[in-house]
Amino acid sequence: MRVRQRWAAIAAVVALSAALVPTGAVAKSGDSEKVDKGLHPLATSYAADTYEAGAGDDTPATARDLTALIGDYDSAYVEAHSIDAVDLTTSDVDWIKFTVTDDDVNLDQTSYLLQSMVTGSNVDTVIEVYGPSAVSSFSYTAAADSENGDTLSIASNDDGPWAYDLYSSALVFRPTEAGTYYARIRPYAWVGAFDADAGAYELRVKRGFIDRLAGTDRIKTAIAVSKAMFPDAPGAATTHMSLVVANAFNYPDALGAASLAGTDGGPLLLTSPSSLSPGVAAEIERLGTDTVYVIGSSAAVSDTVLGQIEAIDPAIDVIRVGGDNRIETAAMVADETAWVVADNGGTPSSVAIIAYAYNYPDALAATPLAASQSVPILLTGTASLAADTDAALDSLGVTDVVLMGSTSVISSGIESYLTTKLGAGHVIRMAGSTRYETAKLFASWACDLTAPGIPDTGLIGTPANPDALGSLTPTSIGIASGATYADALPGGVACGLNGHPLLLTQPTSPYGYIMAEYDGALPPGDTDFVTDYVDWYAAPFDASVIFGGTAAVSRSTGAVLDNNLMQVNAF
Repeated sequence: MRVRQRWAAIAAVVALSAALVPTGAVAKSGDSEKVDKGLHPLATSYAADTYEAGAGDDTPATARDLTALIGDYDSAYVEAHSIDAVDLTTSDVDWIKFTVTDDDVNLDQTSYLLQSMVTGSNVDTVIEVYGPSAVSSFSYTAAADSENGDTLSIASNDDGPWAYDLYSSALVFRPTEAGTYYARIRPYAWVGAFDADAGAYELRVKRGFIDRLAGTDRIKTAIAVSKAMFPDAPGAATTHMSLVVANAFNYPDALGAASLAGTDGGPLLLTSPSSLSPGVAAEIERLGTDTVYVIGSSAAVSDTVLGQIEAIDPAIDVIRVGGDNRIETAAMVADETAWVVADNGGTPSSVAIIAYAYNYPDALAATPLAASQSVPILLTGTASLAADTDAALDSLGVTDVVLMGSTSVISSGIESYLTTKLGAGHVIRMAGSTRYETAKLFASWACDLTAPGIPDTGLIGTPANPDALGSLTPTSIGIASGATYADALPGGVACGLNGHPLLLTQPTSPYGYIMAEYDGALPPGDTDFVTDYVDWYAAPFDASVIFGGTAAVSRSTGAVLDNNLMQVNAF
C-alpha cells in the first residue's frame, strides 16, 4: 500500500521579519521580460567593496584591469564586488577592462564569459561590454535602455541563462578586433529609474563559455548547483518551492524526483541516509522553502533526517514519498507530481518516461524534460512492465510513452505491450549504442532538433502525437559525467528548470556524442548533438555548465569541450 507521509509542524509559525517577493516563472536564455519584484526604497546603500578604495572603479579611466587574471578554459576568475549605492537616478557602477590580442581574434577566435552572480535581495545587475573602437563617452542615464545608449560591443539584460530568479546576468561574446575592452556592471534600469537595490555580487570572468559548478564531494556539488540556481533567497520558510532531498549514495529514488522538483521549481539536494549532511540544513534554511520532499523509504533516508529537516523551521512541511522498492517509489512520486500540478491549477502530463530500474544513465538524460514540464519518470525491469508502473500509467491518464534505452534493458515485449495498450505510434524509444548516444538522442529529440514531427517548431512528442510537449532550448547545455550519477542528478534538475538539455560525457575523453571532432569518432550514420544543433540554429551557443569536479569530468575534457564549442560559435 502506498503511503504519503506528512510530518506536521509541532510549533506555531514564527512571525517573519520580511515577506517573500515573488520571483516569477522560469525564463529561458534570451528572455528579456522584466519581472516585477515589488516596491523598492527610494535609495539603498551597501558596504563598498575593496575595489572602491582610492580612485575606485566607477569610470572607464579607473577600470580594474583583469587581463592577467582571466582564467584559461575551464577555469573562471572570481572576485567579490558590490553595488554600494542606488537611488532613483544615479548609482554606483563598476568598470573592468581586459586586453584582447590579434591571436585571440584571428587564431584562437576566443570567446569570453562574464557573469554577475548576486547574493543580496533585489540586487539586479546588467553587464555591458564596450569594444575598442567605441568612441562614446560611456555616458548613461537611467531613462535610457542599455541597448539604446552608447555604442556597445555587446549588452546583457538581467536574465542570466543559469540564474533561475533572474537577478543575475551573464553574457558570452567573441571579440572581432584586438584592443582593450571595457565592461560595466550596473543596476537594472526600468521605466526611467534604476529598479534595483544596492548589495553584493560575485563577478566571474573566463575565456570560453562553459562554466563549472562543483563542490568537494557530491553533496557539496548539489549545494553549489542550488546556490547558483537560487543566489538570492529570503532565508525563511516562505518560498513555495518543491525542494527535493534524496540519498546521496543510491540513485534509484532520486531518478524519478526531477518531475516533483519541477512542480514548484525547487532544487534537488543530496544527503547521507542516516543523518542530514553538513551544509544541507544551511542550504534549506537559506532557500527559505516551505515544502521539502524526502524521497524513498526510511531505509533509503532515515526518519532522523526528516526530523532534522523539520527542526530547521517548524513552518516547513516535510513530506516523505517512498514505497517498498524503487519502482513503487517512482510511481508514488509520479502520483504526487500529478496531484501538485492539479492543485496548482495545471493539467498533469499525459506523457510518461519509462526507464530501466536497475541502472542510472538512461534515466539521467531524461531528468531535464521531467523537471521542465513535470513529466513523470517511471521505472521497470527488463522482461515485462512492472505492475506498479502499469498501474501508474492508468491512474495518471498517460497517452504517450518515451522508452529510455535499448531492448537489452527494456524489452521489445514491453514496447509491444505498451503499443497495444496506448495505440500505434504512441510509444517512442530513445536507444543508442552507448549511454552517451542515448543521452544525445534524447537531448536532440527533447530540443526539437529531430523527428518525429517538424523540427524547430518548439513542440515534441511521439509519432502519433508529435505536439504533446513543449521542447527544451538547445542554446545552452548542461554536461555531466556518464560514469556516475551523483552530479547529473542535481544538474539534470537545474537544466530542466532553465529549459536546457543534459548531455553525458566520458570523464577523460571529450570526443563523442556532444561533439565529434574527427572522422571515425562516431559510427557511420550517427550524428552528435552539435551537428544536430547547427542543422537548425544559426545562433551561437550560450553560457553552458559542467556539473561536478575534475574527478568527475577532467579539466582537460572540460577545456577541450569549451574550446571546441567556442570554435562552433566563431562561424
